[in-house]
Amino acid sequence: MFGLVVEATKQCGPAPEDRLRLVPYMMANFSTLVGVREDTLNGLQTVGEFVVDLRRWSEGRVIQNFVLEKRKHILGEDHLDTITARNNLARTLGNQGQLDEAARMQKEVLEKRKRIFGEDHPVTITARNNLACTLGAQGQLNEAVRMNKEVLEKLRCIHGEEHPDTITAMSNLAHMLGDQGQLDEATRIYKEVLEKRKRILGEEHPDTIAAMSNLAYMLGDQGRLDEATRMYKEVLEKRKLILGEDHPDTITTMNNLASILGDQG
Repeated sequence: MFGLVVEATKQCGPAPEDRLRLVPYMMANFSTLVGVREDTLNGLQTVGEFVVDLRRWSEGRVIQNFVLEKRKHILGEDHLDTITARNNLARTLGNQGQLDEAARMQKEVLEKRKRIFGEDHPVTITARNNLACTLGAQGQLNEAVRMNKEVLEKLRCIHGEEHPDTITAMSNLAHMLGDQGQLDEATRIYKEVLEKRKRILGEEHPDTIAAMSNLAYMLGDQGRLDEATRMYKEVLEKRKLILGEDHPDTITTMNNLASILGDQG
């Protein structure tokens, strides 16, 4: 029966309202699960990711915690699938604002991946990046910046300057530097990120639009309100067109633009 739920996630269209309608159906079926097998756990992981992508953190956490406990019991603490399940749950906890618990779990994930894969393996670098982001959210900015710089250097060596993971690491570092108050350096990096995104992905790609939004935010923090307003207006038009009026990212952009216009008087 749960296989039908998994299939529904694959067949569902991209519209948020269609996807949200599936969540109660998924949770009702999840609550009736008995005798979980490995293929059911794989399906549950897929469903958990689907729910979390909709920002339904509470439901996603319930599913991801269930998967983690079952993986630990069946496969053991150090199995790769168990470590992945721990990583997924930690990310959701971070999104819920439970940063101490998220950081604790991410440290465990990082240590296990370092031991199993080595310092320079992509999954270890990802774990280091995830922990850095959480530390930054906790306000441990010096440590977060240090780790982000390590991540960026490793990704440059492995993938080169133009790889999507390298560019994402640049954006993460810019965010942390901005939080530290290093606004000029953060703006410089965000501009570089935006230029790379435009060149590689095109003007209308969601990652390019997100890069534009990040730069607008930093320009606003610098007091460059006219530039920030112009850029936010462009972001808003693109998000309305691509995502629709009611998408959370569109609404966030509207709020950001209203705030800048208020600062302008």
